[in-house]
Amino acid sequence: MHDSDTRQTMALGTALITAGAMLAAAAIVGGLAAISHMEGAAALCGPETSHCILCVVSAASLLASLGVVGAGVMLRRSVRLDPSVAARG
Repeated sequence: MHDSDTRQTMALGTALITAGAMLAAAAIVGGLAAISHMEGAAALCGPETSHCILCVVSAASLLASLGVVGAGVMLRRSVRLDPSVAARG
């Protein structure tokens, strides 16, 4: 692995972690909107009936954000654990 590859891989990992954090923030805002929606329309969407698309999308976005952050962490960790990088530094 070249030095430029290492820097680029670390930058990509950081970008993935940042994107995942922003997606998680959006999912939290969507979750809050879904909660207020369920309070207002409990007969249509809520614990007694099936959930609407607003609830499902916010939950799916939160799961996606965990995946994106996990990919970024694993990418950054792979650079630090690469023996060729450790031998140079």
